[in-house]
Amino acid sequence: MVLDVEVVPVLSALLGASDATRRWGILCADGHTRWPGVTRVEADAACRGLAATGSDSPGAALLGVELGVVLSDGAGPYVVDADGVLVLVVDRHAHIPECSFAMGQVDRDRVRLGLVRDRGAHGIWEWVTQADVAVTDRVTVLDRLAAAETLEAISRGWDAPDPWSICPDLP
Repeated sequence: MVLDVEVVPVLSALLGASDATRRWGILCADGHTRWPGVTRVEADAACRGLAATGSDSPGAALLGVELGVVLSDGAGPYVVDADGVLVLVVDRHAHIPECSFAMGQVDRDRVRLGLVRDRGAHGIWEWVTQADVAVTDRVTVLDRLAAAETLEAISRGWDAPDPWSICPDLP
């Protein structure tokens, strides 16, 4: 499957507020502009990567970005999600080897976190599961994700209105 995508300027990209080179995104065939806040070079590479992965749900894709001046103490890479949220791939999951934890700040009060996997083409990653939670709840939700031994265990509670339902046996 080849995705019909085009690199377009996104002057309102939040990541572009502090770095004027990060004012690009990708217009998809469905008319939605995704991944605002990438550079032109990253967007061009992502178009090739998206075509190579042939994703049926481009909104789940995350694009790898280079942030040479940002330190992350061994974590990484940084990726941008379809909404333009800067997300850090934090660490591999102990029980689900194909997945890694990832999180990014949505706004002052919310964090987007979940599990991602590397698609192996041009820095393309994808959300396996994700949710926006209150900043104050992020550690507890990450602990519950970490305790899950399978993706099925996560999917049984993750999409519920209450993210606490993941691994309900934890306090």
